[in-house]
Amino acid sequence: DEETSGKYINFKVQENRWEVDGETFDLKKFLIEPSSIRFGWGKLGAGIPPEWQWWELGQRTERPSEGHKQALSFTMYLKELNDFRDLSTVSVGMMKSFKPLLINILKTKDENQGKLAVIEFKGSESFKIGMGNSRLLKLNQLGWSYVSEAPKKEEPIVKETSEEPLF
Repeated sequence: DEETSGKYINFKVQENRWEVDGETFDLKKFLIEPSSIRFGWGKLGAGIPPEWQWWELGQRTERPSEGHKQALSFTMYLKELNDFRDLSTVSVGMMKSFKPLLINILKTKDENQGKLAVIEFKGSESFKIGMGNSRLLKLNQLGWSYVSEAPKKEEPIVKETSEEPLF
């Protein structure tokens, strides 16, 4: 799991901030690797490792237990780190924010072979769920781009798909 490996990204709903590898991170734009997108079930609990059960795309499985919630996972490229981080979540706000975006990426990935989706984060807004609150992230897909080589210490070569730099 990402949090024990030390390399992960997460949105802290209660604190309204992104966290990368345990540190606050000012996220503005990122790339999503389409082949990494997964939907399924997740079970999180204090003191126990997360349990993930991913579906074959388009083939939802039966909920394994009452403790499992709908989950999603994907890998994002962060230009500032010149590296990839995984995000896996069962948060209602994250599901509402990312699910439509991820479904659209999956629908359009074939005509954008080898490219990653360029996503812009424009803040979040609070909303009520039951007795608590969550946050809806404002996300826009700006287009598609490449990271031409596996990340190294040097700057990556990012090839744009239009005249305007997307990322």
